[in-house]
Amino acid sequence: MRSIVSCALLAAIACGDAVAQPVYRCTAADGRVTFADRPCPGGASQALDRPAPQRESNMAAEVERINAALRAERARMAEIQARGAVARAEVERRQAEQFASWPEPVRKMVAARQVGVGMTPQQVLAAWGEPARVNERVDATGRWEQWVYPRGDATQYVHMRNGVVFSAGN
Repeated sequence: MRSIVSCALLAAIACGDAVAQPVYRCTAADGRVTFADRPCPGGASQALDRPAPQRESNMAAEVERINAALRAERARMAEIQARGAVARAEVERRQAEQFASWPEPVRKMVAARQVGVGMTPQQVLAAWGEPARVNERVDATGRWEQWVYPRGDATQYVHMRNGVVFSAGN
């Protein structure tokens, strides 16, 4: 209970102009501490210093400082987004150049989101995206890869030997 009263009194002290009276800390002979709005009987009182109330001009300056920081952060985020847009446009341009260099049948398959025999890893990525998992092995005949694509209840696989698709499907 005493801590609640102490907290309330300290909150009132911090309010500045809301409490216009001085606050005194009184220590009784048995060591109990109380707070009062007038000097303690017996002269065992200590006047507490209250913080100066924050003036409206100080608060206005703080609000302006916060608003300026917010404007700077928004400008920084806009710059990051603009750089991201430029980078995405460059990636799309490079992909379009690469896409244009592929044979017509491959371009049609990629546009239809299909994978077929003879495609390269880049073409498979363009058609189906990144696989969930890649299983690979290397032996005397070369490098074998199995790209795994979970699709709802089914799983689709792309099998490649030395970087060329030789089978695709379930």
